[in-house]
Amino acid sequence: MAAASRLSQPRSRPADERAETSGVDSGLYMIAPLAPSVVGDVARVHIASFQDSFLASLGERVLRHYFRAFLDYPQGCGFVCLHRPTGAVVGFVCGSEDVTRHWRVFLRRRLVWAAPALAARVLREPQLALALLSRLQRVAGLTRGACRTAPITRNSTGVLPPASLMTIGVDPAHQRQGIGELLVRAFTGEMARRGVRVIKLGVRDENTAARRLYERLGWRPVRATRGPEGTGWMYVRELDGRPPAAPAH
Repeated sequence: MAAASRLSQPRSRPADERAETSGVDSGLYMIAPLAPSVVGDVARVHIASFQDSFLASLGERVLRHYFRAFLDYPQGCGFVCLHRPTGAVVGFVCGSEDVTRHWRVFLRRRLVWAAPALAARVLREPQLALALLSRLQRVAGLTRGACRTAPITRNSTGVLPPASLMTIGVDPAHQRQGIGELLVRAFTGEMARRGVRVIKLGVRDENTAARRLYERLGWRPVRATRGPEGTGWMYVRELDGRPPAAPAH
């Protein structure tokens, strides 16, 4: 179901507005790969970070399946940020080398398991039914290849690349500690290591803090967007096969 992409925006859900950084304390926080044992923690951080979002409104049980899908196939990619003193998950970033393939895997492997939780949620909140149906139709259209994308080059404004940073979030109690920057760098570094040349993400138009962060880290806006979540921008980041330089302390 999230540029970054919620289920409502299958191209890629707006990557988090809470990604701003004001400094990096790598002694207090550490980055680790997403693992099945922390999927529930990631779901709870997402709900705390996006309380008013459609995806958060579906509840923790559904979100567990959403995030587990990033572990279901090799092209998925996810990292968490851990608070060293407590071991708590305080941030996450997830994406895919191919968004279309990601949603195909989700529909094939996860939707059937998430269906009971989705049905229970809709019974409690019937107003979610139409929004859920609309988003599922968008995802289904993407998996049929209607929105397949191809790489965008440095000097072009054409179609978007298949690889995407799809979702990123930071626990409100740990924001402005540089966690967003650590997570973005971890994701782009892994994509570069895998040989991905270009990646995309989406961000809301009013999210100037996140846009400043992405632009400082080498992302550039290439396309305005409009969807159920409002207006925004698609950004791309060209990779040269090397992980991005570590942030200055």
